[in-house]
Amino acid sequence: TRGGRGGGRRQRRRPWRVGLKVTHRVFNRLWTKAYFMSDSKIARIQERMNKGLEVKEKAFKSWEENPLEDNVTLLVTRATLKEYGLLSGQLAMARPDVLVARIATRAVTMSSAPLKGYREKMCKAGFGPYRGLNVPSSGWVMGYMMLKLCDKLSVYGFGVEGMAQASRGLPTSLNVVDRSSSNISYHYFRGLGARSEGNDVHSFDTEERAFEALGNEGLLTFCKYRKSNKGDMNWACGCQAPEGDEGC
Repeated sequence: TRGGRGGGRRQRRRPWRVGLKVTHRVFNRLWTKAYFMSDSKIARIQERMNKGLEVKEKAFKSWEENPLEDNVTLLVTRATLKEYGLLSGQLAMARPDVLVARIATRAVTMSSAPLKGYREKMCKAGFGPYRGLNVPSSGWVMGYMMLKLCDKLSVYGFGVEGMAQASRGLPTSLNVVDRSSSNISYHYFRGLGARSEGNDVHSFDTEERAFEALGNEGLLTFCKYRKSNKGDMNWACGCQAPEGDEGC
């Protein structure tokens, strides 16, 4: 079973990195709200179609640019019951092959306890202070949950904190950063509420270090940029293709 956030197009361009099959995708509150099309919007689109008028592609932006795989399961985190119900009901009619499941708020609460505890221990040991509050991101929630459910887990996309700010010449706590890339965004997609920087209710510093600690203990494979003379180390981390195959 493979999972990921929205963005099927990106997944299809990297088959050797994330595999060819996606069975689950995680929708946080932002994606849950952005992927839903209101009844009034659908009515306006239908009215234009009935009149033979042009319907601009942006009307279906979320669905067209980020299509869902066949028979995929969406795991909705941190969205309200109403927001979950709206999206679930709409997809039940438009995409009956897609199952929409809501992760209980208890799962979010359970995942926040070890994260907060690890942060406190790190601070007492002289590390930090870490930016942000103690609300776990959807990525941390699902990663913690997958630890209990999966035999093997590879984690990508956590850290380096401050990279987006550094790429635009803004102050950052990073000691070493590659400034050759310009305007690195927090989200890899455009539109749909994409932000240039993360939300400070999350502590991405803490999550990065917690995942790295779990990786050091052999509980998962944690992939992040590491400055090294081994040019292929960052590229090969977590690669699912057989050793020696193209892509690894």
